[in-house]
Amino acid sequence: MKKLLLLLGFTCITFAQDCSAYFASKQTQIDRKIEELDEAKQALESYKAAFLAVQKEKEEKNKAILEEMKAEEAKIDEIRNNNAKILAEIRKLRAEIFENKSSKVANAYSKMKDAAAAAIFETMEEDEIIKIFLNLEAKKISSILAKMNPTKAGELTKLLNKTKLN
Repeated sequence: MKKLLLLLGFTCITFAQDCSAYFASKQTQIDRKIEELDEAKQALESYKAAFLAVQKEKEEKNKAILEEMKAEEAKIDEIRNNNAKILAEIRKLRAEIFENKSSKVANAYSKMKDAAAAAIFETMEEDEIIKIFLNLEAKKISSILAKMNPTKAGELTKLLNKTKLN
């Protein structure tokens, strides 16, 4: 039994020494892996910081571009509004010029003898005659139409009716 105990004690001591050496080598391997993971973690954190810096820089550039675009859009809107005002004024002036021109022409025809006006109207395009008629008094129009060719007078009357309705 003493031999058995001695053998068992010797085996345990030998086993304990083998285990200690095994655990020591594993501890060294674990320490190396921890160092590698720490290096990888530091590299990842460095990459993350660089990425965030680049992303922040791009966001700032995008904000600046967006502000420029908004300023340009405001300028375009201002120009568009000014153009609309100018266009409205031009249209108003054109209408006034047309009205003055039409009223001067109509005034000239209103002072003419009916037969003379009718003779001139016989040679003109119908749309031009209607423009002039719109500026004449109804009594003058009827007198001129009475002196015109009945067919042309009828066509002008139809056109005058359509024009006044629209």
